[in-house]
Amino acid sequence: NIGNITNATFKVGGADCSIYLGSIKLYPQEEPTHDYSQDYLTMVVTVSGDVTWSGSTTANTLSYSTDDGTTWSTASSSITLSVNEGDMVLWKGITTPSTSYPFGIGTFSGNADVRYSVEGNAMSLLFGDNFKGQTSLFGKDYAFYNLFYNNKNITSAENLSLPATTLASNCYQNMFNGCTRLTTAPELSATTLASGCYGGMFQGCRSLTTAPELSATTLASSCYYYMFQGCTSLTVAPELSATTLANYCYYYMFQGCTRLTTAPQLLATTLASNCYYGMFQGCTSLNSIKCLATNISASNCTYNWVSGVAANVTGEKIKQISKTHQVICVTHLASIAAKGDYNYFICKEIENNKTKTKVKQLNEEEVLKEIARISTGSVSEISINHARELRNLSFKEIA
Repeated sequence: NIGNITNATFKVGGADCSIYLGSIKLYPQEEPTHDYSQDYLTMVVTVSGDVTWSGSTTANTLSYSTDDGTTWSTASSSITLSVNEGDMVLWKGITTPSTSYPFGIGTFSGNADVRYSVEGNAMSLLFGDNFKGQTSLFGKDYAFYNLFYNNKNITSAENLSLPATTLASNCYQNMFNGCTRLTTAPELSATTLASGCYGGMFQGCRSLTTAPELSATTLASSCYYYMFQGCTSLTVAPELSATTLANYCYYYMFQGCTRLTTAPQLLATTLASNCYYGMFQGCTSLNSIKCLATNISASNCTYNWVSGVAANVTGEKIKQISKTHQVICVTHLASIAAKGDYNYFICKEIENNKTKTKVKQLNEEEVLKEIARISTGSVSEISINHARELRNLSFKEIA
């Protein structure tokens, strides 16, 4: 406590030194966080080249500025700009998304050379100068459909603001689909979803390493379908906090994410039609999925949802479900068959020129032989011992 200060000079020695006057921090001054939602949608060019805007209709024209908004030029429904490293191109427009082909307001693309990140508020493409504070896309179906579709030039959307909390049908569908150099996605703050709203949004973004948080608790039909399909650099999936599902909501959401090692916990206890259909298909690095569902009676709700995921984990889940439900599973995988309480052999035979399908319940000796056969293709002492080991892992009482 050094009393009242009217005029003083401090000499600071040390990078971790701080000076406070009461609760007010005098040194070092914190850099204010920039609010990108107050900026027009902006391309920040890192490698020179050409960028192109193609409007979905002749009515959907934009204006652009290369001097930080001091002057604006009107772009026709299709225009190509030559840009240089360090340039910042601002975009705005009052547009009406097309709800028939070609959908949306248009698409940004570029030649093979140009690279840029995108930042600022995407609402400036819909509301022009009145974009600030806009948080609803109600009535603007397909708003940003295909906006950067198949764009190999965009590298980051980390500072892109998508402030809408109320979405419209298909509003972000395919927005970054095929953006193979995109490494960072924008935040997604919406809590009220709409049909198809995030469908295919990051599909095929092979360089995307981190997924945005998805905080909605009540979903809409097809809201996340194909959202991260083919994102082969994604290792951790976002948390999924929804407890009320909708038809096709997670349809093929992570299909082909071959490096995905951590799956979100699936909290819903009652499933919807096709909700998990193909959800983790081809996620070959995924070893476990925690699903809390107790009602799986909806049609195709888990169809093909873990195809390509470690089979032993699949067998464990089936075994867990069988404690409260009757499960009939047709499989060629030994690790799954080994967990069965009752095993049946299904075969086809020809009798009197007619093909018949026969089903035979197997005793334990026959079960071991069939598990050995589907494991190695033949029955031998070694394959029988392996089959017995698989059974012992599932049923400790089996000798």
